[in-house]
Amino acid sequence: MDKNIEDIYLKLISGKLNHSSPKTLEGLYEDVTEDMFYTGRGGDLKPATAKQRERAAAKAGDDAPSYVLDDDDIEAFKSLDPKDQARVKKFIQGIAHRDNIKSTFRGGDKEIEQAYRILMSSDMTSDAVEEAIQNATQNIAVNTDKLKTVGNYAPLDIFNKEANWEAYKQLIPIGVGKKQQGPGEVAFAMLSRDVDEETKGDISIGGEIYELKLNGGRISDKAGPSPTKIKKIIAKYLGDNVMSYFESTQSLNTKEFVNKFVNKAKAEGIETDDMVREIYSEILDPEYAEKMVSAYQGDNVTFENVNKAFKEHSFDYYKSTKIGGGGEWNKLIGINTSNGGSIAVVETGEQFANTPMKNVNPRIVRTGSGTRENYIEFYPILG
Repeated sequence: MDKNIEDIYLKLISGKLNHSSPKTLEGLYEDVTEDMFYTGRGGDLKPATAKQRERAAAKAGDDAPSYVLDDDDIEAFKSLDPKDQARVKKFIQGIAHRDNIKSTFRGGDKEIEQAYRILMSSDMTSDAVEEAIQNATQNIAVNTDKLKTVGNYAPLDIFNKEANWEAYKQLIPIGVGKKQQGPGEVAFAMLSRDVDEETKGDISIGGEIYELKLNGGRISDKAGPSPTKIKKIIAKYLGDNVMSYFESTQSLNTKEFVNKFVNKAKAEGIETDDMVREIYSEILDPEYAEKMVSAYQGDNVTFENVNKAFKEHSFDYYKSTKIGGGGEWNKLIGINTSNGGSIAVVETGEQFANTPMKNVNPRIVRTGSGTRENYIEFYPILG
């Protein structure tokens, strides 16, 4: 601010300058406005900074001038770590991203707004967000030809670029609970025009229905048999003395059941087929229970054989329960987003049994609160 203008205004306010001052000051006097000053804590009038004038204009309801970054702002930005610099850049470009998301992603207004907010608050860079949006616009963010094909894939086999995979992971929560939708369904439809989530199954690709399981989704949508019911079956065939096992634990997994109950009983000459048949009739149904009995034959049953058999038969049983109903599907897609990720597409129980997956040891006796612990958590892994 011109020092002469400042002096004139201060004198004018304090009454030390009258309006009959020399005409040589008239030009300067006309340039003085009240928003150039503010009252300090001590009551003194002080010259206002540009930012203070901007705030005053906004508070008064006037059109505030566009904010211009000064040298201090630029230096402050340079001092940020790269991650925070990327966040600032993404915020600045946010309006453009919002418009692009609205014109590209499919969904209701609330879902589109949610997608925008999720991507803008994520750790994705502005360039990565823009790349994912452009790929979705060109319908190349998802390789639906591979997604329709049985196999075990690395994430980029399906999503083509890292930006698309990151965007999908961020968008997974959108739509959950709406019309009984699960995680990841709307995200697929947002990134690919070939995917429809408004179907009787989870998603549809080219008219084919797919079930979608993310990060350990159980291969069942029903509660398993009560712990008390299965314990009674075991005691019925092996005697009440085996119930001492449950004094220190609530549940019994498949591996322990095979090694500490079935094989021990066989070694003592106790026939176990009827017990196995009755247990799996409760967990699956009588038809698939009979198939499971075959996995328990011989003097020394192995956990590996039983586990593989249960993978196959529990998948086929689960799929069979959907036939003719509102949730019928043709193939199942399992997605694991941890440790680099993996995506598996399976159609039959045999394929499912041969798909590498982690932590497969379902419970024979579940806990009281783990209603679906009798069924497999599907975490596909590359292998």
